[in-house]
Amino acid sequence: METNKTTMPKKSNFDLQDLIEKIKSRWYVFAISTAAFLAIAYLYGSYSTKEYKVTGKLLVPQQDQNTSTRNEEFVSDISTQLNAKENTQNELQILKSRSLLISVVDELNLSTKVKLKDGLKETELFRDVPFEVVIADVTDSIKARKFNIEIIDDSNYHIKSDASHLNWNVKFGEKVVVGPFSIQLNRKGVATLEKLAYSITVTSEDAAVKELMGRYDASFSEKGATTVDLTLNYPQPEKGRVILQTIMDNYLKEKRLNRIHVADSAIKLIDNRLALVTGQLSGVEKDLQKYRSSNGIANIEEQSKALVGNANDYNEKVHDLQVKLSIVKNVEKYLDNPENKNVIPSNAGIQEASFSDGLNRYNELLLEREKQALSYTATNPVVTNLDDQIERTRNSLVENIKSYKKEIQLGLNDMSGQHNSYSSQIQGLPEIERVFQSFSRQQNMKQQLYLYLLQKREEAAISQTAAISAAKVIDPAVSDINPFKPNTQLLYLMAIIMGNIIPLSWLTLTPNKKSLLVSKTNIVEMVNMEVIGEIGHNTSGNKIVIDSISRTLVAENFKTLRTNLQYVLKPNQSNVIMVTSTMRGEGKSFVAGNLGKSLSLLDKKVVFIELDLRMPMLSEYMGISNHSMGFSDYALSKTLGLNRILKPVDEELNSFIITSGPIPLNPSELLQKDRLPELINKLREDFDYIIIDSPPVGLVSDSLIIAKHVDMTIYVVRENYSYVSQIDLVNSLKKSRKIKDLHLLINDISIPESESFQYGYYEKPEKKSLLNLTPGLRV
Repeated sequence: METNKTTMPKKSNFDLQDLIEKIKSRWYVFAISTAAFLAIAYLYGSYSTKEYKVTGKLLVPQQDQNTSTRNEEFVSDISTQLNAKENTQNELQILKSRSLLISVVDELNLSTKVKLKDGLKETELFRDVPFEVVIADVTDSIKARKFNIEIIDDSNYHIKSDASHLNWNVKFGEKVVVGPFSIQLNRKGVATLEKLAYSITVTSEDAAVKELMGRYDASFSEKGATTVDLTLNYPQPEKGRVILQTIMDNYLKEKRLNRIHVADSAIKLIDNRLALVTGQLSGVEKDLQKYRSSNGIANIEEQSKALVGNANDYNEKVHDLQVKLSIVKNVEKYLDNPENKNVIPSNAGIQEASFSDGLNRYNELLLEREKQALSYTATNPVVTNLDDQIERTRNSLVENIKSYKKEIQLGLNDMSGQHNSYSSQIQGLPEIERVFQSFSRQQNMKQQLYLYLLQKREEAAISQTAAISAAKVIDPAVSDINPFKPNTQLLYLMAIIMGNIIPLSWLTLTPNKKSLLVSKTNIVEMVNMEVIGEIGHNTSGNKIVIDSISRTLVAENFKTLRTNLQYVLKPNQSNVIMVTSTMRGEGKSFVAGNLGKSLSLLDKKVVFIELDLRMPMLSEYMGISNHSMGFSDYALSKTLGLNRILKPVDEELNSFIITSGPIPLNPSELLQKDRLPELINKLREDFDYIIIDSPPVGLVSDSLIIAKHVDMTIYVVRENYSYVSQIDLVNSLKKSRKIKDLHLLINDISIPESESFQYGYYEKPEKKSLLNLTPGLRV
């Protein structure tokens, strides 16, 4: 058969039109894939744990302020020593502190969770739990344990836990010991219990705090603002709202308690001083009363009002300095004892600037130590470090007081000298009046000090009663109506995308139809040689489809090939036929085996030589073992005879095979030895047809070596498998004449319905005829 020469099309890496055609032809794949991913997304969205966002907002102060301006002058606050940024950052850290979250976990019992079981889905409950869970008798750190609860009736339930080896029926109100703790379920005020299934998860306080810290966050609303946004992600919206609101309430409560503690410390110090001053004032008043009584003093006439007035002026100055000196001595006495840890009023009459700064720092360190002592032991490095700072600050204050006391003493000495000068001028006054004046001065001094301390004590009491922090809740905790996780819209969108990407990737990676030899017509238009045969698609599953009674379409195709060979091969002589292809999988071993079988049906002696030494398949198709001696043994031995490697395939049909034998290390060198032509010449003497199954010519050069010793070559290409580019190799081999008498065979072609119908009768059972009953008669 003659064919026209055509220009070879270039292979394209990507063809959009072909991809569109693939999508159109396989639209159902996209539909099935998308539906499957949407179903997975629906199941995930239905059974995964939902998360709700709970939000709230707090205002934290730049400086804590008391409701009383006078108390602001008296009670020292740590925040006054810091700038606004440092203070608000500290408040943010307090809102995130572990101690704050521990108080919330303990208050709401977050270490115990109750969930309602509905098949594979579990939903956490909050207020609508029909029973109360009591965990008691804790003896050790609790590891997470899960208990499955099934309500039996209004009085009994079933509890099961694999970790605790529980599988019991228990009455409500009974205590169940599970190792490190006991669990008890108490019914709430519900008339009838529904027979539902629940799960109870019990964890340690530490684990519950860690979980809460992972779900909770606090951050400033914007840069420079003192408002803090609080967020909590939780699967139960009402419980999440209560948790966040409790965090805010406990923060405000702690702020208020801190202020009350400061006021308590001040009141305690003032009360101690009041007790001392009261005793001193009472003693002076008693002495004065006794003196007046014993001397019968009712009224003392004025003497030298101007002189006395001047003396009184200096006396008041001396008095003021003595009050200051008394206060300084009291503070010095208090500081001399390192065991005194109470806050000292920051402006208790001492106006010296460096001392006031040091006193504020000392009070700040005392408050910080008291706060840290709640969380750490006395030996903790944090507490010991604060103790060192407190001691250094106290020593510095003691030195400042000594210096300030010397300054007051110098002023007092000066004023006393002036006062003594005037006093010397009134020495003529009666002794009684002088003693009386002395008692009056002492009484006046003690009275002023007593009134001063009473005033400060009242201010501290007011501060204690009205300890309101400037921090406040702006927005109470509120939960979103819809869960933010899982995001169903994003989930379904991703499902649609994945449902289309996967089949699209599969279609893109599959070979381009235009790069394949897609049809017999396509192949015939491109080759430059005769097409000697066409083999249809083998649906039987057998590798050898030819036998004496086969009537299938593929069997008839091989009989047609057998007929075509009679017009190509020389008659009345032994013919050597090589079957090859470009690559594996095109069916050369299948064609070689069935062609030889078809020739043997004509009472011809046929021998197969399996020369695909690297990957032999023909012997396997024939059901012949390749473990015994074969061609590789024959080629390596100069003495091995032909009868040692010749194996019968079908003795009745006179067909034999020479298997490849053990796979050699150097197949090409083995084929170039003289033993191959010697073997073929010997076989020509006894066989009509020698069928050689050679390696693919497109992969190795072995077939070109074998082609020197054959009469014709059948080149197998496979429809919808072989590539267009392979036709270049076929045409090149034909043109260069490297292979003798090259003919093309198209394998695995698709037969149109109109043509396959014509062969239909071959596949139907036939009635027995005289032809079928005659032994040895074959077609």
